[in-house]
Amino acid sequence: MRSNRWWLPVSAALLLSACGDDSTPFDMLPEEDAGEVIKEDAGPAPTFPDRGAPTDQGFPEDEGFPDFDAGSFDAGVRDTGVRDTGVRDTGPLDTGVLDTGPLDTGPLDTGPLDTGPAYDPCAASAVIDLNAMGTLAGETTSYAGSNASTGRSAPLRPACGAASAIGHQVAFRYVPRAGVRLRVSTDNAGTAVNLDTVVWAQAACASLPSGTSALGCDDDGGNDPRGLSSVFTTAAAVTAGMPVYIIVAGYDGGSSTPTGAFALTVTEVSPGMTGAACDPREVTPAPCATGLRCVPTGTSTIVGTCLADGTAGARCRSAGLACDAGLTCSGAVTSTASRCRATVAVGGACDPAGAANVCAAGSHCITASGVSTCVAEGAAGGRCRSAGMACDATLVCSGAVTSTASRCRGTIAVGAACDAAGTGDPCVAGSTCLTVAGNTTCVADGSLNGRCRASGTACDAGLGCNGTASSTTSRCIMAVPVGGTCTAASVCASGSRCLASGGGMICVADGGAGNFCRADAPRCSTSLTCSSAYTNEGWCLSTVASGATCDWTGRSTLCPTGEGCVATSATAGSCAMAQAEAEDNNPINPPLTTSTTGAAFTGSITAGDRDCFGLTVPAGASIYAEVQLPMAPGCPAGGADPVITLYRLAASGTGSSTVTSQDNTAGFGLCPMLNPTVQTNARNVVAGSYAVCVTGLRSTTTVPSYLLSFGYYR
Repeated sequence: MRSNRWWLPVSAALLLSACGDDSTPFDMLPEEDAGEVIKEDAGPAPTFPDRGAPTDQGFPEDEGFPDFDAGSFDAGVRDTGVRDTGVRDTGPLDTGVLDTGPLDTGPLDTGPLDTGPAYDPCAASAVIDLNAMGTLAGETTSYAGSNASTGRSAPLRPACGAASAIGHQVAFRYVPRAGVRLRVSTDNAGTAVNLDTVVWAQAACASLPSGTSALGCDDDGGNDPRGLSSVFTTAAAVTAGMPVYIIVAGYDGGSSTPTGAFALTVTEVSPGMTGAACDPREVTPAPCATGLRCVPTGTSTIVGTCLADGTAGARCRSAGLACDAGLTCSGAVTSTASRCRATVAVGGACDPAGAANVCAAGSHCITASGVSTCVAEGAAGGRCRSAGMACDATLVCSGAVTSTASRCRGTIAVGAACDAAGTGDPCVAGSTCLTVAGNTTCVADGSLNGRCRASGTACDAGLGCNGTASSTTSRCIMAVPVGGTCTAASVCASGSRCLASGGGMICVADGGAGNFCRADAPRCSTSLTCSSAYTNEGWCLSTVASGATCDWTGRSTLCPTGEGCVATSATAGSCAMAQAEAEDNNPINPPLTTSTTGAAFTGSITAGDRDCFGLTVPAGASIYAEVQLPMAPGCPAGGADPVITLYRLAASGTGSSTVTSQDNTAGFGLCPMLNPTVQTNARNVVAGSYAVCVTGLRSTTTVPSYLLSFGYYR
């Protein structure tokens, strides 16, 4: 609503100016000149308490005077009604100052939350007598309570944890019966799972002076599912008959639950004798008597038993006799997990986990058909011996003798049914359990469909090994005789291999012209030369006449000494006399010499040297190149190691780009052959200038003598 606070002073000013003196027609109060004030009523002058001005309430709306309009003088009829002649109010005028001050905009109250009425957990009426109110069972006093009704403020300074967030404190008075340590815990079934407690013990019920330690304190030392509960043991023994005050508080960290039901236990702990319960977490002072150790119960980390090393269920002794008579150590004697268990004789029922008992030395707990018994090493069904004879007579070891899964089993004769998974008895030595045509039987190694022998003759006569003899997947299959049709999956008779011939594939005897070299000397038949000094590779080549047609692929012919085969078609070439290189032929572009048909060169490479030769070809050409070592036929291992690189030359005459490079080529030892049927980057190249360069494998490699042949076909 619009404020009308300005209405009174403005309207009064207008009236005064309009009224003028008594002689004006607008003088509505003739008495005012006489110093009189017309009384509105007979009552006392009203008073108006100063209420401030929280909001401008003014008049509900500006209604103006009957004779005066805010916009202009009212020209209507003058009011000539009877004048009020009541008793005039002669009291003093209210001259109080109008409160025009600003609204109260002071700052909001940001002080701490109201934590409720102060409370004193140490008040006589608040402290709980744990001896009287708790339940004693053995050495443990239990109490079920709640801190939900206590205030949030923290009258007592906590001995651990964040003091500003710890409140809702409940104090207990406990009088020890003996001078022992106290184990205090809220990690009990009666404590709410999500309750976050902080618990400490002190000698008096008052805030500990700064720098003073409590008898013990813990925050979040419990175990799942009550990981936020508290568990501790006093650092030292308490005095019998002297009260100890235990404070149970809640941690209010925002996301935690500081109040709720809790179950408090206080246990008087004495150094345990043999068989006494103990807490494995306690180290100093020791929870068990001298000479005893607290051994965890099962997988527990908080419950154990006081036992002497070497006794039943205790840790094994690390020196001397590991366990007492009738007991056996399960595990390494130096391991903290070792235990002395009851010894079970061979044939007796046993615990595979070793938690209840252990098999006698030299035997192991073996489970078969759901029954666990102690079986001697080397005996049928037992673990294989890791030293000496693995198994007893007539038995064989299935698996590595050092494996815990190895077993001594009876053998199955060749031809008899067997278990391919190896879980049953194994096949007799020299045979393997294989599945052939749907039947799983023991098959003799080297026989038809049997595994190839890893040593000696791989397969019986008339058979061939279809893979590496030492491989578990190798098999002896029927061999194709020399001259017989073969496929990639066939095995040719010993000393022959499957090669293309007359549009088909036949088994060709090794050592013949154009055939594979033999693995052993003589590598090739008389007058033939093997293309490689490497065993089990290379072709037997026949030497042709000077200038004769040759096989540039190097698989059937060899040009005379000093000549190289220059390609003229996709399958053939001509023997051409090699030219001696000229220096300086190191630059790639422009090369020192360039051929338009192909050529052969001889030369040598020193450390860091490079010999390049130019070749101009038409579009669609395929470029070939080969390096031989006249001084080391077959390019043997340990000798010179040349490399061929093909470059395309830039038209500017200064730049180049690598097309392809070739090092050792199968069938030619350490020598390279750039064959466009294999190196596709050299096939169907664009027209232009190229360079064929010869280098050593590394910058330090030398090639004392080489013969390079190169050319193209299309």
